[in-house]
Amino acid sequence: MASSMDLLPTLCDLLGVLEKYEGEFRGNSLKAAIQDPSKSVQDTIHFTFDDVSLGNIPSVLRCIRSANTNIQSISLKMGEMLIGSSMI
Repeated sequence: MASSMDLLPTLCDLLGVLEKYEGEFRGNSLKAAIQDPSKSVQDTIHFTFDDVSLGNIPSVLRCIRSANTNIQSISLKMGEMLIGSSMI
């Protein structure tokens, strides 16, 4: 599993400069998976998205995704939470 946060650490690792920026990135290098597609880099991804385009109603999406599960939490109003879980 990978996310866009993994792109910069991957590029730095491929260029051989990742050690210079140790601890600076939240993502993981995908170099091992690029070199050997059977390798896994991470088994879970936490994704958040905040959309303030609804005016005064906050809309926040949080998702934890693994190979077998997708758990989502959507907050439509302050103090009100809708939670859904789906198997993929």
